[in-house]
Amino acid sequence: SSILRDSENNIWIGTLNGLFKITNGINKFQVDAKSPIVANNIRIKKILVSSENEKIIFAENGSTILFIASNNQLSGKYQTPFQTNDIINAIEINNNEYLISTWHGIFSFYRKENYFEPCKYIPDSVSQHVCWGLLKDRHNNVWMGLGGGKGLYRYNIITKETKHFSQYNYAPTDARYLPIRNAMSILEIDK
Repeated sequence: SSILRDSENNIWIGTLNGLFKITNGINKFQVDAKSPIVANNIRIKKILVSSENEKIIFAENGSTILFIASNNQLSGKYQTPFQTNDIINAIEINNNEYLISTWHGIFSFYRKENYFEPCKYIPDSVSQHVCWGLLKDRHNNVWMGLGGGKGLYRYNIITKETKHFSQYNYAPTDARYLPIRNAMSILEIDK
């Protein structure tokens, strides 16, 4: 359910049956023999490459977060307070903080402290509202697309300002009108 390209142009594919890799120049799926985790039967929900070039794997089996160093050695393993199959999406805010969206809201994970807390960037983040879309853009904005008719939120990491976009903010004739009730996916396009 997640795909990424690493700095060596390998393609990593997280599936409901494990972690697989397509090596640069070889067009076949393979289990990475150097990986510190056994790839079979681990439900991978999200894979990231951190600012420190670590692969970060959010696995649903036991709701575990694994940090894999660039030398493929395990550099951190953390148990989350979430139920199995709870993690939907995740992004890196900085080299210590990660946002994790779940079926029960958005949480911040602080790696150095091994601490989880409800996301403080939006009101009612730990409610029955699911966060589907999650993106950190190149302007230090964190975009969060909530379900349950809650719309789209933008939090600026530098100014600490939160903006809520929904169909209720503006009149339909206003150019700023954004008819969003449920933002399922968010993408930034380079210009």
